[in-house]
Amino acid sequence: MARDRASLGTAAHVVLSPRELEVARLLEGGLSRPDIARQLGLSAHTVASVSKSIYRKLGVRNRAQLAARVRMA
Repeated sequence: MARDRASLGTAAHVVLSPRELEVARLLEGGLSRPDIARQLGLSAHTVASVSKSIYRKLGVRNRAQLAARVRMA
């Protein structure tokens, strides 16, 4: 989990929950939502909900913005 926090920078780790950090790292890495669901043992609906929460909390609208935001943090 410390690696997740480091990769997302200081601002993101304050705003995102541990699960959101984990999903954000995988989204940033290019995994699809179904792949993330399989890897984490979650439903696709849960991953979609967590993804929406991440985007809302970080103020982004897509993966490109998420990646840019993560790099800036």
